[in-house]
Amino acid sequence: MARSRDSLEQLGQAVSRLSLLVVADETPETTLVRIVAVLLQTIDHADGAGVSVVKGRVIETGAGTSDLQRRIDELQTETGQGPCFEAIREPEARVYRIDDMSSEERWPVFCQRVSALGVQSKIAFVLDVDGKVLGALNLYASRPGAFDSADETIGCVFADHAAVALANAQAHATNRLEVEKLEEALRSRDVIGRAKGILMEREGLTDDQAFARLRDISQHLNMKLRDVAADMAVALPIVDGDAP
Repeated sequence: MARSRDSLEQLGQAVSRLSLLVVADETPETTLVRIVAVLLQTIDHADGAGVSVVKGRVIETGAGTSDLQRRIDELQTETGQGPCFEAIREPEARVYRIDDMSSEERWPVFCQRVSALGVQSKIAFVLDVDGKVLGALNLYASRPGAFDSADETIGCVFADHAAVALANAQAHATNRLEVEKLEEALRSRDVIGRAKGILMEREGLTDDQAFARLRDISQHLNMKLRDVAADMAVALPIVDGDAP
């Protein structure tokens, strides 16, 4: 009963921390680091934790408490076996647990190689939002039977909130990138416009002809059009009487 109360209290604290992440201005990378730290505090009898993320057909470590998590992920990619791979390929199960690496029959090659690293038990929770799998949360321990059904229940609830926090951070990162691209495009348009104005005024070119001149120089020098325009604006600054 005491374990149950303690677990619920830890879960409540963890969900509160994850809720703050949802509204925080975090990158996906820092969000993963924070998720791993809170996860290890929530299920505190694990020896280590990490997040495996999907990168095409490869599973990579997004964050981990040590290089051991990275090596475990590498072994899953090398063998094509393991609970994280399974969690990502079959997210409906929600959680995958290995109680003893030496007797696990589902992923024998993977378990044998992980056991050699000193890991004897492992549990993985699916991270998904609206059916889109983002990766898996992982916990591992050096002793067999480190995780139980209570950990499964707590971990699944934790994973639901962690997935939202991660998806939110990824969406913010995408939005920031789009804004940066738009701002860069506007800056480039202004610089190119200035360079065209100089060519139009000094050489009597039309707008299209000035742009074609800049494009030809860009291709000849193998430089970006914006860089050519910026160099021209410096070399041939606008003087009184030139076009703006």
